[in-house]
Amino acid sequence: MFALGLAVGFLLPTWWVVDRYLQHEFGRLTWQIPTRVMARPLLLAVGEPISIDSLLAELAAANYRDDGEGQAAGTYQRDGARFVISSRGFRDVDGQVPAQRLELSISGQSLNRLIDVTGKRLARAQLDPARIASLYGATQEERQLVRIDEVPALLITTLQAVEDRNFLHHIGIDWKGIARAMWVNARAGEVT
Repeated sequence: MFALGLAVGFLLPTWWVVDRYLQHEFGRLTWQIPTRVMARPLLLAVGEPISIDSLLAELAAANYRDDGEGQAAGTYQRDGARFVISSRGFRDVDGQVPAQRLELSISGQSLNRLIDVTGKRLARAQLDPARIASLYGATQEERQLVRIDEVPALLITTLQAVEDRNFLHHIGIDWKGIARAMWVNARAGEVT
């Protein structure tokens, strides 16, 4: 009978107050659209200096991948000094730059051939810029959002060991931890 009275008189109201508080605090959290910091677009122009290594570095920085075909946006194919690149469209300060499929050749240290997929010779083309950072919030913090399966298992284990060793063994409220904290506070005579 005492346990029922304790549950109804103390634990349920405490649970209700904590639940309201947590809902209010989590409700204040809002996702903001991040500010993207981009590099300059890569300008490809016939006769301009560029080496194979620097082109590969630029493609890697802009998150292009060599899929052996260069058909899908954001991919390329390399055959020696010849590249087929499928660019992604992007918005530049001068307006929208459409996606293109380009074929180019590098001779020595310069670009000597640039054509589009139809075979039309181009004097210049642009590839979308690399993302340097994503800044979030009013304080413009740099963050990288990841899925839980991308987080190393050791980090998860470490956080659980430091923050809540019993995390996997309770329903979201660690009653033993709460009781322990109340006992420490009562012994100290203040919130510690």
